[in-house]
Amino acid sequence: MNVQMILTAMIAVTVACKPKAKVNSQAHKPPKQLEDLEKPEGSQPPAPEAPKSQEPPVVTQGQSSFDYSNLNYGLYWFNENNEFAKDQSPIAKNFYDPDKPTLIYVHGWQPDTIRDGGFESFKRTIGETTMDVSPLWKGRDWNIAIFFWQQFSDDDLLTAERKIWDKSVMSWKNNQEVSAPFNGNKSASELFFDAYQGFSTKQNNREIRLAGHSLGSQMASSLMGQILDHNAASKQKLHIPERLILLDPFFSANGKEYLQDAWTGERVRDIVDRIQTRTSTSIEAYRSSAVGFAPVAADQNRPLTEKVAFIELNSTGFLSQLDQAAKHNYAPLHYFWSIDFPPPGTLEEDGATKVLGISASTPLKDIQTFIQSGLRARVVQGGDSASPRDDIHEVRAQ
Repeated sequence: MNVQMILTAMIAVTVACKPKAKVNSQAHKPPKQLEDLEKPEGSQPPAPEAPKSQEPPVVTQGQSSFDYSNLNYGLYWFNENNEFAKDQSPIAKNFYDPDKPTLIYVHGWQPDTIRDGGFESFKRTIGETTMDVSPLWKGRDWNIAIFFWQQFSDDDLLTAERKIWDKSVMSWKNNQEVSAPFNGNKSASELFFDAYQGFSTKQNNREIRLAGHSLGSQMASSLMGQILDHNAASKQKLHIPERLILLDPFFSANGKEYLQDAWTGERVRDIVDRIQTRTSTSIEAYRSSAVGFAPVAADQNRPLTEKVAFIELNSTGFLSQLDQAAKHNYAPLHYFWSIDFPPPGTLEEDGATKVLGISASTPLKDIQTFIQSGLRARVVQGGDSASPRDDIHEVRAQ
């Protein structure tokens, strides 16, 4: 969606200040007080005490909406009531506790979000199913956060994708749907890195998951690449997420001038190669729709799915086959919800090794075994309900 730039005239208001009246110090000199008479001649009054520094108040009250008249982006922590507070210090521990494991989620393309006053959260509606998954994670003592960049990603699809990688096209939209250039001289994923760096420096628990949906998969992957670059160049190392989760990722087709003619999917594969070479991070990818198969527009990125733990969520039979948008948006709900159930059972095919199915509750070591065994999975039972409770995975070799 192309947005015409609208120039807003500014009205200058001049406020005149009344000059202070001069006081004749001799005429109005007060008489000496008793304590003044007792002081030696020429003594100086004691210096006033320096004001004590005030600690900023602890953030205890979350918000449940955004004011889009100004630019709002960054990392926001959620409590068990789906209220959120921007990452800052100090913040109440029901929002963020540095000693707890952490899930950070980043959304993707957000067309018309600002016009409608919307935003993503952990309370999600797919079809006739509405589920607030924040208590599932908070009840297991997790921090959960979303990196919001919707005022940047409410743009036409290819421009929103470009903003992930290219700072030269960064602009944001306000609640009047007026676009303005962003003067921060950084791309969207570089802003994500800044937020992650601030988080990592205070985080004690190293169990960190990074999940991205749709274009957010590119945001999450770019962040991982920047973390690796930072750690290679700096003595102050950042925590490397243990798990990278790509939820129905989208990559547009064709080479990009801003990526030196590389495809976005190709760039992400390069980052995945670096992750797997340099770290022990496990990477999962979930496909829930045909969005990534759009003719001409999309890159299926099959080589990426062969490098990671890949799961086809055929468990969307409760949605119309024509409603690919709902199927696309089901992937985050499925992943977040699956923490509430044991790992799915599996059926073997083609002599595949017996393993656990892949979900948010699957232990890290089992996901690593899944990847090392060169396996992929698809959901073959449980498609009549939105809940992952009854899912069964069929596992086969890549």
